[in-house]
Amino acid sequence: MEKVFNKLVRDKVPEIIEEEGNYTLIRKLSDEEFENALNNKLLEEASEVISATKKEDIKEELSDLLEVMLAKAKLYDISMSEIEECRINKKEIKGTFEDRIFLIKKVNKKYVDENRGCLICVNESCRFPIEEKYDYDKDGKPAGYYCAGYIPYYKKKHSK
Repeated sequence: MEKVFNKLVRDKVPEIIEEEGNYTLIRKLSDEEFENALNNKLLEEASEVISATKKEDIKEELSDLLEVMLAKAKLYDISMSEIEECRINKKEIKGTFEDRIFLIKKVNKKYVDENRGCLICVNESCRFPIEEKYDYDKDGKPAGYYCAGYIPYYKKKHSK
């Protein structure tokens, strides 16, 4: 009985399989094939991280994902210090994911201001009259226009 893998595996996997009393058929990949296989492996490992539900399994899958990421970095001669420097720079510019912010949409401020459109519906389906819209933020600065139904959320968000 045989099992076909057709995928990139860690260096010692063929040895482990043969120690279990099986044979392996392997080949070395070219640089282009290796990069394609790494990309497929990144997707595979990311999917396994997503599927894992127990802390120990998540830890294992994250370590696999990191190993593939390190192989991809090595392929392009990128050091861990370069990656860490880039991560820190992005953290300073864009932040982290600590606040769990989920971006719903980006709205053209000029369009909203000119049309007194709602920042939720962007004036596409808003049924609130202009006099029921609000245009302030917690500091009294212009914040676009919000329907009356949006204000409870808006006030709650900015009343920290």
